[in-house]
Amino acid sequence: MEYLADQVTWATTSSFAFFGHSMGAILAFDVAAQLFRRRATLPQHLFVSAALPLEYDRSDLWAAFKRTASVEDDLRIMLGRLGGTPADLPAERLKSATEALANDMALFATRTVDPRLRLPVPLTVISGADDALANPDSMGAWREYTERDCRFAVFPGAHFYLHKQEAEVTELIRETLVGAAPVDPGTG
Repeated sequence: MEYLADQVTWATTSSFAFFGHSMGAILAFDVAAQLFRRRATLPQHLFVSAALPLEYDRSDLWAAFKRTASVEDDLRIMLGRLGGTPADLPAERLKSATEALANDMALFATRTVDPRLRLPVPLTVISGADDALANPDSMGAWREYTERDCRFAVFPGAHFYLHKQEAEVTELIRETLVGAAPVDPGTG
């Protein structure tokens, strides 16, 4: 996270926002938290999509989908249930995806959360109505991680609702950011 925060700090010359989907939402939050701890320029808004709130134990996410002796088959099953990967994905791409996802899951299963951390950044929490992993009913605890407004949006679809709702999500982001003031890290 420190490397990413370094890059954002170095490259930031104007206001910006973070959008992260699934594990990317946790990454976006963690980078914003690192910027906050440094008193660096913060994103004017944080959008978290299809990600369980931070206090959820993620150590068993993979186990919840494990059904066969083959990691590749389990990944195909998991992503299929979440609506994210075509059934005819070539074996070499599936192997690459398996390795990346296993590394991601290991990283996020072992991360720790400071339960007192509340960012002075407005937050929009987005989910798919039929998401089996991060369903809308489980998203309310995100409001505990901001001192600012926390809004919720639900779109038709499952975990990868974005594939069919790209224009609508982009419009939500645009509408949210129009007229939003930059966040001062010193005053929140």
